[in-house]
Amino acid sequence: MRGLKREEIEFAVGRLEACMTSRGLNQSDLAKFSNIEQSTISKILSKKQDPSSENLQKLFGGLGLQMTDVLRDAADCVPKVLQGYLATPLTGLTDPQDTSLKAVVETVRQCCGAAEFSNPPINIYWPGEHTHPKNNPNYKASSVYLIDRSRASTFHFLVILCGAPSYGVGQENEIATQAGVPAIRLVNSQVSRMMRGSFVKSYDIEYTGSLERGLHFDEEEFANALRAIVKLHYHHSALYSSVNGNDFGPRLRKLVDERALDNRAFAEELGVGLDYVHAMMDEPISVSNPSARLLKRMSTRLGESVGFLLGEKQQDDAIYRESKENWHAWVRESDEKVDARTAIEIFDEWKAEYFDGRLESSPISFRADVKPMGKPDWDGRFQRAKANRPAPKQRHLFGS
Repeated sequence: MRGLKREEIEFAVGRLEACMTSRGLNQSDLAKFSNIEQSTISKILSKKQDPSSENLQKLFGGLGLQMTDVLRDAADCVPKVLQGYLATPLTGLTDPQDTSLKAVVETVRQCCGAAEFSNPPINIYWPGEHTHPKNNPNYKASSVYLIDRSRASTFHFLVILCGAPSYGVGQENEIATQAGVPAIRLVNSQVSRMMRGSFVKSYDIEYTGSLERGLHFDEEEFANALRAIVKLHYHHSALYSSVNGNDFGPRLRKLVDERALDNRAFAEELGVGLDYVHAMMDEPISVSNPSARLLKRMSTRLGESVGFLLGEKQQDDAIYRESKENWHAWVRESDEKVDARTAIEIFDEWKAEYFDGRLESSPISFRADVKPMGKPDWDGRFQRAKANRPAPKQRHLFGS
């Protein structure tokens, strides 16, 4: 396991502080969520102490984030732990229901703590121990939503208890669906058709009893579902190890500042709440996770492709791709010998002009003025560059 580089530490600490600010959390709150002493957090944020990889993992975990959602190349910097989010009803439960619920939480943890699931170990987060509406009434609804949305979006799997009427677990079910996070769901015959018909990748286990009388499920069936979850996790890790990042938010903020009236007006035009626009700008995209429809609306309003908003590579840009293909064709098919150095220089010069123009121009003028470079365009640039290049000095084979 490699250590974090200096620039990675500085970036991570900056992101940690920014997330705390955007969510309205203080050092005391983060200490409770992460199980890191407040004095240690204070030293880290004031740059008096460098955080260890393990502590950074716990601190971001306290905010519901994975280290790999903050540092794209951090997978080999922190101990491997599978994070599970246990979604249960919390609001409006009677004391007997609350006691029964805690017994279910303990059973789930015992199943996940079995020896066969120790490498890597599985950690189960239950909101009832951190943001319970009775025990922690002072947290703002917006803060609780972002914390729990983060976990439902970025943790490796969910366990969802459909044990009583609840507005919470239905939201977490859909957040996980949109994020591609699998779930083990404990269900009975009374679960709504909306939940049973959900698109989430789920392993449903029937339970007996109720929260009033006690709730029971087949632990071996749960273990089988957990084995499938672990297998799926490794498959996804191999496929999607580098898809996260932090550049979507700053890019969106810059475009909105330049091309929209203000954040509130932009939210109105998208059809979302202002808090969601702020989350898209401040949070990793793995947390905000805008839908394809919202991305298309942003693309139309801001005059950029969805690919550009998401930071896709240059070769995914249609104008760039066609221009590069025509450049290759011009080099191959030119009637005169093309100097390789000059050809590369004119391509690099055009590329810099093109991508700088995308950010600096208005969407209307940019779309109207910029067309793919054809072979005649490349030849024209080449001729101008050749004419402006100083004549080479004469080289003598023999002394004068």
